[in-house]
Amino acid sequence: MGSINLVTIRLKRARQALAVAKRLFEEKFFNDSLSKSYYAIFYAAGAALESIGIQTKRHATTIQKFNEHFVKNGTVDKEYYLTLSNAFRT
Repeated sequence: MGSINLVTIRLKRARQALAVAKRLFEEKFFNDSLSKSYYAIFYAAGAALESIGIQTKRHATTIQKFNEHFVKNGTVDKEYYLTLSNAFRT
């Protein structure tokens, strides 16, 4: 199992990024809001991976490992992986 401390830190970063994304959206800074939204998803995926002892350094690796360990086995709906993957490419 992964470090509870790192999982907590990554989830906190995800929540903060999402809060900032919401504020940016409300102020009509749509491109910046989109970027922060992606990071919220990315940090959450990193937390999920950390919870099973997997650490990644690159965004593409995080996305691939998230798919491999959570989507392919049915733990997480494929829709969430596609959202993360598409946000990374945008």
